[in-house]
Amino acid sequence: EPTMGLDCSRRDDIFLLLKKSAQGGSLLTITHDIDVAQQLGGDFLVIKNGDMLEAGSAESVLTNPQAEY
Repeated sequence: EPTMGLDCSRRDDIFLLLKKSAQGGSLLTITHDIDVAQQLGGDFLVIKNGDMLEAGSAESVLTNPQAEY
């Protein structure tokens, strides 16, 4: 949870560092912050209690979620 408890300006700084580190490779981020997840984009997994509820592109999961959670 890389941005938990940070104010907006610090969160944005961390987001930029994460985005930069993902260039040319992969980045695994675990977060509850939907705004950060949306900005990072890529592929999403929605997990609850250890069970995968949904997987897909950031756009499809956020605009047309298949799981109620």
